[in-house]
Amino acid sequence: MRAARLLDMLLGLQHRGNTTSPQLAETLEVSERTVLRDVEALSEAGVPIFTARGAGSGIELTDGLQRHLTALTTDEAGCRSRNRIPHGALRRLARGVQRRREVEVTIARQSAVTVRPLGLALKAGSWYLVCAGRGDIGAVEVVCIDDLRATRLTNRRFTPPAGFDLTDFWSRRTLAPR
Repeated sequence: MRAARLLDMLLGLQHRGNTTSPQLAETLEVSERTVLRDVEALSEAGVPIFTARGAGSGIELTDGLQRHLTALTTDEAGCRSRNRIPHGALRRLARGVQRRREVEVTIARQSAVTVRPLGLALKAGSWYLVCAGRGDIGAVEVVCIDDLRATRLTNRRFTPPAGFDLTDFWSRRTLAPR
């Protein structure tokens, strides 16, 4: 599944930093050409990925993306999601996270609501949107978006809670007793 491979690639780049296309091809068990096509697709989707040729060449993520990826396990990244998220919806949400812009989302049969996205997480086949809360300053909410029906990126900017770190937040959330 290509989506799982792209997630594996992103997680590998986050973990290892600069990596060559032959190394990625071996790790992902695909051809080097497939790796290059995947890098091109990620770049076209707005992922800040950098490639260089020659001495010291390789593929790496820019520093800005490092903190936006979640700490997914290989099993979580490779799982087949049970949902039918519309094409492009995750990309729009990721752009909202990157650009700190509000996004209108429609989940299931509910009316559209505006959220301030801080990050996306994939856990046990379900996608979760981590958002800045509306009420309490610094509050953070988590919404399952498996039944996401539509998204629209707005031009309205927002400021994330001071010191918010998605990886730390998600780690604390998954370790907290329910």
